[in-house]
Amino acid sequence: MAKNRRQTRLASLREFLDKDVVKVLLSILIIASVLPENALTRTASRQLSLAFFFVFAFEFAIRAAVYYQAGRERKARLGEGLLLALDLIATLSFLPVEYLYPPAKGLKTLRLVRFMRMFLLIRYWAPVAKEVWVILVKRKFQLMFVGSVVLILSFVGGALMSNLHEIEADGGVALTGVAGGFDYNEDGKIDERDHSFGTTVWWAFRQLEDPGNLVREPRAGVLLVISFLLTIGGVFVVSFLIGIGTNVVEELVNAARGRPLGMRDHSALLNPSPSAHLLLNELLRYYHKHLRKARIAVLGRDKNRPDYLFRPELGRVRYRSGNPWVVQDLRKVDTERASRVILLGNPEDPDSDASIVSQILSVRQLNPEGTILAELYGEGNLGAAVEAGGGRIYPIPMTRFASLLLSNIVLYPGIEEMYRELLTSAGQEIYTVLFGEKSVCGLSPGSVRPTRWADLVSIGCAHYGVVLLGFMILPDGPGIATTADLVPVLNPDPEHVISTDIMGIIGLSTGFEELKRLGVDFATGMLPDPAPPPPVEGTVPSLELCPDSCGIEKIVISNFREGLVEFVEQLILFLRRPQIHIMTATEEEVGDVVEQFLSHSMRRIARRVKVPGHFERHDGRVVYRFLDTDEPLVPVEVVPGDILDERQYMDETVGGFRLPDIDMIVFSPRYGHRDPDARTVLGVLKLWDMLKQRPDLFRPNFRMVAEVSDPEIGELLEQRAATWSPAGASTRSCTVISRERARNEFIAQAIFVPGIAGIYEQLLSETGEDICRLLFQPGDQPPPGATVTFRQLLYLLYQRDRLILLGVELHDRTSGTRTFHLNPRPGDDGFVFRLDDVVSVCAVGDTRVLAGRRQKEEP
Repeated sequence: MAKNRRQTRLASLREFLDKDVVKVLLSILIIASVLPENALTRTASRQLSLAFFFVFAFEFAIRAAVYYQAGRERKARLGEGLLLALDLIATLSFLPVEYLYPPAKGLKTLRLVRFMRMFLLIRYWAPVAKEVWVILVKRKFQLMFVGSVVLILSFVGGALMSNLHEIEADGGVALTGVAGGFDYNEDGKIDERDHSFGTTVWWAFRQLEDPGNLVREPRAGVLLVISFLLTIGGVFVVSFLIGIGTNVVEELVNAARGRPLGMRDHSALLNPSPSAHLLLNELLRYYHKHLRKARIAVLGRDKNRPDYLFRPELGRVRYRSGNPWVVQDLRKVDTERASRVILLGNPEDPDSDASIVSQILSVRQLNPEGTILAELYGEGNLGAAVEAGGGRIYPIPMTRFASLLLSNIVLYPGIEEMYRELLTSAGQEIYTVLFGEKSVCGLSPGSVRPTRWADLVSIGCAHYGVVLLGFMILPDGPGIATTADLVPVLNPDPEHVISTDIMGIIGLSTGFEELKRLGVDFATGMLPDPAPPPPVEGTVPSLELCPDSCGIEKIVISNFREGLVEFVEQLILFLRRPQIHIMTATEEEVGDVVEQFLSHSMRRIARRVKVPGHFERHDGRVVYRFLDTDEPLVPVEVVPGDILDERQYMDETVGGFRLPDIDMIVFSPRYGHRDPDARTVLGVLKLWDMLKQRPDLFRPNFRMVAEVSDPEIGELLEQRAATWSPAGASTRSCTVISRERARNEFIAQAIFVPGIAGIYEQLLSETGEDICRLLFQPGDQPPPGATVTFRQLLYLLYQRDRLILLGVELHDRTSGTRTFHLNPRPGDDGFVFRLDDVVSVCAVGDTRVLAGRRQKEEP
């Protein structure tokens, strides 16, 4: 272990020397170190020599350690050892020995060895020099052409001038126009040397290379013409050279973009989407919240850096272009040394999952130990991704998460306020602590004190500010389980005694450190004794599910897509007998939608997934059949129609429903179209206008839920929808969900919280412990003025109703508004409140134990 740590530290130091910034600084110091002593004052020279000695000694020590390691591995080269020996002498020459011991002045001769360090410059910049050489070799014919033109013009010009002077010297006609000759070598006198062939050729070459050498005497005759022609030719030659040089620099820059970034233990993000800035901003906020330095590298398809990466807050994010399934391109973002690799999918690409699984193989080839997070859209592809990635891979089932989140928001009006905080880095988040991972020690029988789960919940809230939700255990079955296979157990029995049988804990807290301290203290037996909060003043009324949740009967879904099959199933499981109408744009799409429902169930049957029911065809339409129960079939009507046509709302013969009978309309993006959100925005605005003009056509609790893909459009529509709800309404009449924003926020949380996908799988689905919105029963109101703390209410609800309190929605008597408080701390707003100010309660629990309007039956 110690040997591995030494090798890791040595590799880190070597990588430090290989950074471009360090190379530039060392190059400057090496050049400055050969300055003569008389260039500086005596004191400055002595101080500078000491500075050079310490810097170069540090560099030499690292290089010597690397050479020693290479020697032990029989990879050392003799030339490298000789260079190290000379470098040692050069480094020692910086010691001001002559100032301490004057007879040692003869050692100044060793300063000449410092020039040997100039070879290090070649070594530092050898990769760049090689790239320049390769680029120039590709243009050798262009360079040969330019060189040939220069030589030929210089030779012809010089020969022509020599011949003209010979003709004049032999008594021929004076053609040069310069009486007595011309000073070609510009030495101030005209003699035989000016008329030599070599001198005239050099003169012609100078005319080519510099327009400033043009003959200044306008009466020079033919000499002036030849000089002018040579100068014009030189202009073209220089322009040609500038063009070649520009191309060389451009290729050199492109080659630099293809070099590895030199990063380690970072996050490598592959396949960034146009909305990836949402994910990157959220990641940076998580890093900042946990006081960690953000190290993120992005590999995208675009050749140039995306525009959003030029924003100031994303300036530190590194970018490279390439294909994520090509191993050589993965090296550009140092995938082999990344602590985690994030593979983003594309919801509009039907082959997205196939591409992601292929990329997992390429990533795992380079990085066998790192964590891989893969965004997948087909639930049946999760197993293939795990097989491709082996251990430490966390598939993110984005379609299922989006459907579960949508169903939870539809079923619990007003709960979206809680998710705005729960799914982002602002405020409270769900975290996991896995024992034996990173800085949390493993559990051992000698150190862990067996503790009742109810006591641990009380300790976590009172002393650590954590709301414990459950713990992680190993899965049943054969094989070696990894951290990615751990199963969350949410809202366990209060009397359950935990010791070393758990693998981790799950909790709601402000940051990871709070839950980590609780985990470390539990693992080391340092937990404080449980101290239940004082009894609540008065009586806390019983709770029931939000009445609006159980009152939904008829739902219309517009712009159906495959991912909404899961959404429809969750509505059926919760409501049991809903009337669901799905509108398609054309008659031809009806059959496609029916096949999506049937295929969804067939895939689950093929994978032997335990489900409470499945979709099947019955009397020519799709129905949902409950298994192991005698409940009637639930039909799902699929009809063609246009949600923007008012006739659909008024004539039941057109769409199979009438507007006065509808409880809710759900809009979804139309992927594959130029503007997926256009019809959603228009439909919401038309319905709201109709709601104002004809309120008698709508049910009292009519709601619209609009799911949009563009986060900017979603934000604008949400701001508009916030003004639509009438005063005193318990919930908004229109809820807007930004699918891309929720997607990126969930991925960011999955990156920092191992196993979060499985946790939300239970919290949002109808088959496990749910996050639900609860109200006090109407006939059981709290005593007027009775106050309670969040901690007291949490302990009471857990003991009495087996509910884990997450937050409370309170009525502000001063402003008349409603505010939601998620796990408030002592001193925060919402920690102490009056029971008669409680609007709703959000908690985790099984609704079977609630004395409400509907009991939840377990499949």
